[in-house]
Amino acid sequence: MKVIVKDIEKILPKGPEKICTGRSIGLSVPFDNNDTTWFFNDGQTAKGDNISKIFDAKGLYQVAAKAENKITMTKNIVAYDFPEIILPEKTEGFSGDKVKIVPVCNKKEALPFIFTWDMGDGTIIKKKIAEHVYKKPGAY
Repeated sequence: MKVIVKDIEKILPKGPEKICTGRSIGLSVPFDNNDTTWFFNDGQTAKGDNISKIFDAKGLYQVAAKAENKITMTKNIVAYDFPEIILPEKTEGFSGDKVKIVPVCNKKEALPFIFTWDMGDGTIIKKKIAEHVYKKPGAY
């Protein structure tokens, strides 16, 4: 079995945007200004209407875009350390039994992510924990 980790999907539709530390996030203002300055609440700034930013440390960041000396847009972003996912070496069962696969993480904090699981028999599950019934015996 393999775990495919694609783009992070938000579990909670409201609240700050969630990203992983060390990954790029694109930010843009909804107007053409060509003189936008971005403040990231981590001591760094950037210039431009469309920029990319990487947050190196976990935490809550209030990002502000300033144009013509006015704050024109603010956005809250939460950066999380991406966990190391440890899967059981072997999960066994009989065909028709429910198999449950729970990833163990090297972080104690709750993960705000769900994963895309490829169960090996054509089934794709998008959840934090995969539960699946294999109809035929085999190694998946």
